[in-house]
Amino acid sequence: MKRNQITLKKFMAMAGLVWFLYILFHLYGLLYFHLGEEHFNAYYIWLNGSPIDIILRLLLFISLVFHVYVAVSRQVLNNSSSGAKYKKEYPGVIPRSVAWSGASMLLFFIIFHYFQMHEIEASGLYKFLVETMRSPEMLLIYAFGLISITAHLHHGLTNALQSLGISSRQNNLIVSLVLLVTMIGYISIPLSIWYA
Repeated sequence: MKRNQITLKKFMAMAGLVWFLYILFHLYGLLYFHLGEEHFNAYYIWLNGSPIDIILRLLLFISLVFHVYVAVSRQVLNNSSSGAKYKKEYPGVIPRSVAWSGASMLLFFIIFHYFQMHEIEASGLYKFLVETMRSPEMLLIYAFGLISITAHLHHGLTNALQSLGISSRQNNLIVSLVLLVTMIGYISIPLSIWYA
């Protein structure tokens, strides 16, 4: 049973890494925003019309469902473990309610953002993004989304590397730097809209 749990944890880590790579890929596309409306819309028209889009959606859906399923089932199994010596304690640094609230908020943000962005024609995406980011309410949702993604990725990437047998303080520092640069990239979009 323990071996199955370790294997599931490794697959969960790999599913999380798929999403991390997508976050980098998504940032690459969003950075076209700084090149202007024509370039930004042209990139998304190309992406939405290519087989890559369908493959990405399918891969992301499968990996998200698997990742959430394993996370929840592992927590349920941990909660129902009999005897204190078999039950794994939750890290004292982060209260359980905070961690699960953050993960739930992240899942909500992913679903909300997916449906929000896929309701818009790619040819009008630039204008939609500008209008959306000028709304204080949407900016707040975006900020909470970025905070929850960053926190989850920091925890998840260091754990994923450990699950895959790669663990050191240097790797934790690299993870922090990569996340910092990534989030600066994401923040650059609303900043350029608000201070243009």
